[in-house]
Amino acid sequence: MYTIINIGDYMEIRRLNGKDIQEIIIEANPERGFNFPFTLLVPVDLCDDYYMIYKCNLPKNYIKGSNSLEEIQKKTLEDKGNIDPIDKHFLCELDFPLLLPAIPRGYEWRPNFLGKDFIHGINFKDERDDILDKDKYVGLPEQIKNMIQYGLEILNEMKPTIHNKAIITGYSEGAKCASHFALLHPETIEAVVAGGTGGAMSMPIKEKDGYEFIYPTGIADLPYFDEEEYRKIAFFYYMGDKDVTDSAAPYFDDVHYIDENGEDRILCDVNGNHIPAVDEYGRQVFKLDENGNYKAKYSLFTDSEVNAICKVFGAETQDRFVNQSNQLKELGLNVMCKKYPGDHHTVFDSKEEIKKDIDNFLGEVLNKTSGKQMK
Repeated sequence: MYTIINIGDYMEIRRLNGKDIQEIIIEANPERGFNFPFTLLVPVDLCDDYYMIYKCNLPKNYIKGSNSLEEIQKKTLEDKGNIDPIDKHFLCELDFPLLLPAIPRGYEWRPNFLGKDFIHGINFKDERDDILDKDKYVGLPEQIKNMIQYGLEILNEMKPTIHNKAIITGYSEGAKCASHFALLHPETIEAVVAGGTGGAMSMPIKEKDGYEFIYPTGIADLPYFDEEEYRKIAFFYYMGDKDVTDSAAPYFDDVHYIDENGEDRILCDVNGNHIPAVDEYGRQVFKLDENGNYKAKYSLFTDSEVNAICKVFGAETQDRFVNQSNQLKELGLNVMCKKYPGDHHTVFDSKEEIKKDIDNFLGEVLNKTSGKQMK
């Protein structure tokens, strides 16, 4: 059995997009292999042939303004602001349940990126993050797998399903988490639906064109990779055709300008991330070091990872998305990669088209294993 707790009540019915949704809070359960609580959002009219959705959540940094780890965890659990239109489609239109993990992040500590730290050792770079208790994050990929399995057990008690795997979703950094987790535990995943990845999707390759691809960009340093299970996954990646948000960007000089108030500003994208200048042909301007290699602008990927992915698949995120899409298709994977009008935010103006494409793709691919079409 499982223990249900909630902030206020044991179980709460909330209204979301005109649907009644049960909100169930599950305590951290180290004995079952996960150190963080999670929320199950379950439609009252749960679909007969449902898939559980695991949402790669991106909570805010709640260290500032909190006095204890317990307070940080409580605020993280309450943060449901990253449920995007595609998640709402699964939850409120397809009547699929959604699992929302509550994994606190820090100033520099980004566990929801699910990066190289979980292969090569956890390292807090900012001492302000020490309050989070590093030991709780050890084996986080396995903890996520255990959350998924436990969530499925709970749902099967409520209403049995024939599906024993989850669909994992995410947007932006959450999309990368979904892509990364699929490399580590493909046996847990039925499909990946990930948007705003830019050109930084994980690929099941060790090297290409003389460059090594280590986790999370590839599998060269993974102690084990289950290719057979990975090939069973359906992948749907999407991004805006004007999206320049790029956590794998090579180094560039910041562009300064004077705004209408006479203030010195740095050129940024819609998320506030710095972006490079463009040349006379509209191409972004990046810098190479003395050896002709790229270095990382940001800290989520190492210099060697950024150099490999940019040398092989392109320095600009729009180019990389296309080239990585082609690579995944050449590997024979069940994958659809598509651009829609808009930037990192306005891409959701095309949400109806995105939802239709997701449903058609997953309905066709998942039909091969379930024997039924998606609703």
